[in-house]
Amino acid sequence: MHNSTRLLLVAGVLLPVTAGCKVQPVDGNIDRRQPVAAESLASTLKSGGGTIDTLGHGDSVTVGGGTAGGVNTGAGGLGPAAREAVKFLPLGYAGDDPGARARGDAPYEDIVPHPDRWRVGFPAWERGSMTDSPWDLGAWWDPYHQNVLKGDYPLPGTQNLFLSLEASAVLKYETKKLPIPSGGFPRDAGNDTFFGSSHLHAIEETLFITADLFHGETSFKPVDWRVLIKGAFNKNYVATQENGVLYADASAGRTRTDDHATLQQAFFETTIASVSPKYDVIQARLGIQQFNSDFRGFMFCDDTLGARFFGNYDDNKWQWNLGWFPRLEKDTNSGLNTLHKNGQNVYVANVYRQDALAALLPKWKDANWSHGLTTQVSIHHLDSNASVHYDENDILVRPRIVGSLVPGESNLTWLGWTNDGHIDRINVTSALYHASGTQDFDEIAGRKVDVEGNLAALELSIDRDWMRFRVQGLWQSGDDKPQDGTAKGFDAIFDNENFAGGEFGFWNRQGIGLAGTGVGLVQGGSLYNTLRSSKLEGSPAFVNPGLLLLGAGWDAQLTPKMKLIANASHLWFDDTASLEYVLGQGKLHRAIGWDLSAGVIWRPLLTDNVIVKTGVSALLPSRGFEDIYTDDTLYAGFLELVLTW
Repeated sequence: MHNSTRLLLVAGVLLPVTAGCKVQPVDGNIDRRQPVAAESLASTLKSGGGTIDTLGHGDSVTVGGGTAGGVNTGAGGLGPAAREAVKFLPLGYAGDDPGARARGDAPYEDIVPHPDRWRVGFPAWERGSMTDSPWDLGAWWDPYHQNVLKGDYPLPGTQNLFLSLEASAVLKYETKKLPIPSGGFPRDAGNDTFFGSSHLHAIEETLFITADLFHGETSFKPVDWRVLIKGAFNKNYVATQENGVLYADASAGRTRTDDHATLQQAFFETTIASVSPKYDVIQARLGIQQFNSDFRGFMFCDDTLGARFFGNYDDNKWQWNLGWFPRLEKDTNSGLNTLHKNGQNVYVANVYRQDALAALLPKWKDANWSHGLTTQVSIHHLDSNASVHYDENDILVRPRIVGSLVPGESNLTWLGWTNDGHIDRINVTSALYHASGTQDFDEIAGRKVDVEGNLAALELSIDRDWMRFRVQGLWQSGDDKPQDGTAKGFDAIFDNENFAGGEFGFWNRQGIGLAGTGVGLVQGGSLYNTLRSSKLEGSPAFVNPGLLLLGAGWDAQLTPKMKLIANASHLWFDDTASLEYVLGQGKLHRAIGWDLSAGVIWRPLLTDNVIVKTGVSALLPSRGFEDIYTDDTLYAGFLELVLTW
């Protein structure tokens, strides 16, 4: 068995065991390792009655016919004063050094001396039973209680230096039916149908290990500095029924097994300055980092190399980012980082304002409806070098295998305005983007193009009890004249939309190739119809058909552990001119079809230590899709298990 497979299987076995462990309370929520002086407790227990012998390791106090100091066994039980004294014993102290703890009699004095703030402890808060307290004593391996390995306490010998370790295993299985051309080397000899057997099956395992070392406080105040390293180990397997799907060489086979290991994140973060007494700060983060430039991933959502300055102001009402991201190439089959640059430099500047309506409409600043909406304005700029790049499966992705194969540079700018939050009871998410600039050469247009593309998206929802009802619409402009030198289609830098069903939707999750062109109509993890060669390794493309989407959804929190997400959207091409030109076909209809999806998120332990996701989706084709592909219903299903310590 391959070493990485062994590692992932071990993680799959150990993580659920660890996640399911819960240390039971010590002696009914009383830590008997901390002796309490009998003489100090005596005066406290007078109002409760009874007699006192001794109270220490294994001894007890007799109160009103019962015993204290461990477990209440007598019929009379503890008196009111005794019960109050016992329930505030410091259970949550750090470490196990008796000399470093507070004195045993300290909880019963007016002033409680402690050597440091980490040994103050927590009260024994019972939630219905003696074995259901969140303030139990824990163990170093127990993720449910305070321990030093998840950053609850500082490292030994320090007061403000913390280490948080996390291991997460993600296991996925997916099956899908897509329109796959049989090609020049069909699986079945003599097969003269254009689309062949169209089923694919994929299994993927990814193990993430994160170490986060930071100096500062545990909450509220931003850290003084941080070093975070996140490693990723992936193994994937894909099986298809047609030749020439997985590799450029059709003879390479119909199955593929691959693995990849990388640094998915590795950065240093520091606080440069404090600008107010309310923890408004200016910070910097340098290295491979995760960054999402808007609320729903419409424009740029990536783990990549970068230098980012960010901060907040006016009691966190204003937030801002200023960043430069020389992007890293992605591994073809896992989607994870490689440690090579791809020639794209992304520059981002944005600013957020909370309670935007109250700020814009001072007359209504005291009205409830004017609070709760956050607005953002942003500028994205992309400089892309001309390059030639083959992916890991020997398929040319830069430039695209369509039209004229000429590498070209890009100089592009996006202006954006997005909103997220609520106005009174209505939840609102919106996005407006305008793309402009130049591309030295577009393979479809066969010339230099000036870019003028637009995007608009709106989601409105309302919550009723445990349900949310959604309506949404999205418009991605398409190009009406593919050869006129003006590219009016819209594309993003590296999008990952949580919109219209998100990861559960068919059009958002699946990539559909455009037969005979070497490009995709839509890419996996993207809603946009862009005619890109690859979302992972290709470049933005603006001579495209665009998209019009209208739909509705229903989210239901069925139980505290289980959530249902259902969505239905109808899709159209915004303009079919670029498709007609690339395919050499006559007039195409605009209607793509219905995207129907449903998914379930289940957290069996009511925490994120174990998460199960499953979903099914289907595309019911309309005339426009049938003109290009087939009238067969397409479908997909997946099962995902996330285990985290």
